Amino acid sequence: INAEYGDIYWDFTTKRILTMEFVDGVKINNLAGLKEKMIDPKEVATILIKMFSEQIFIHGFVHGDPHPGNILIRKHNGRVQLVLLDHGLYRELPEKVRINYCKLWKALIMRNNANIQKYADKLGAGKFADILALLLVFRPPQNKDVGLGNRLTQEDITKIRETLPKNVTDGVAMINEMMQSLPRELLLIFRTTNLVRSINKDLGALVNRFLIMARYSLKGLQRRQDISLLKRFKNFVDQLHFEIKLAFFAWGSWLWRIFFLPKDTRTFG
Repeated sequence: INAEYGDIYWDFTTKRILTMEFVDGVKINNLAGLKEKMIDPKEVATILIKMFSEQIFIHGFVHGDPHPGNILIRKHNGRVQLVLLDHGLYRELPEKVRINYCKLWKALIMRNNANIQKYADKLGAGKFADILALLLVFRPPQNKDVGLGNRLTQEDITKIRETLPKNVTDGVAMINEMMQSLPRELLLIFRTTNLVRSINKDLGALVNRFLIMARYSLKGLQRRQDISLLKRFKNFVDQLHFEIKLAFFAWGSWLWRIFFLPKDTRTFG
């Protein structure tokens, strides 16, 4: 991932003031500026989503305020580079939370309802497992197909309606209750993920962020050092299965977009 975090001048930094190097670049959602420098928005979106997926799933150390003003794009040594600014708000995920979040994402992609419930429980969501699944991947967990990034089918919409309360006030109260039950660190992750989603949309939503995040969630599980050789082999088999499923989904999704969707709707959420 070609990303830079910008040097901090510690001699001029205090508890209230963060002093960083000057970086000459284009604001990440400035499409006209990117076009002027002949930078492909799709490449920019890919770097952005990979960088934050790595922070969340692999390192568990996450920048909490990635709004467009804190992210610049430039060409460095002939390559497109993302520069992340303003390091005043970071959150470190406890290792158990990071691992359980990775396992929840894996369960969501594999459509393993038992594990969705299991890891939602471990993260504190409990009875709100279905709501949490909707919040993360915009899909009801009962779907047999992954469907990430595709338009909602009528079946999806029906299942979502069955999952959510009919009364808006009750729905808001349910989501608030769920949020209060989750680790505080996850709330910042949700904020970060939503900001990244918004930037991807500004860039034209040309990149399927769900697939990138799914792959990094599995990489995050491989990073563990406290597992046996047998567990490592099982993880390898799971990863192979996971990649085959994602490859079939990506291929099917591409065919659907090319042959069945109008050109102006071939975007991802």
